[in-house]
Amino acid sequence: MTKPSSTEKWSISAWSVLAVFVIFNPLTFWITNKVFGLLGAPTIQGPRGGRPLAFAAPTFFGFTLHLIVFFLLVRAMMEIKLPGVKDQ
Repeated sequence: MTKPSSTEKWSISAWSVLAVFVIFNPLTFWITNKVFGLLGAPTIQGPRGGRPLAFAAPTFFGFTLHLIVFFLLVRAMMEIKLPGVKDQ
């Protein structure tokens, strides 16, 4: 098994950052809150007093849900062919 090149390491890092940005984005929490909130399991608390969404905080359930999705996404990224990364 060969070690990944520097370019491949940068590519993997960039894809990982993109995954974190998508999964832990406040808009993503808002979307999942719309779905899971109807089921009685909100993913964000607040905002209170008319403050914008940026002041809302994730619930323990919301953070755990997004962490599990991130875990599964990273595992899927190991199985699919990412641009800029050669197959071993």
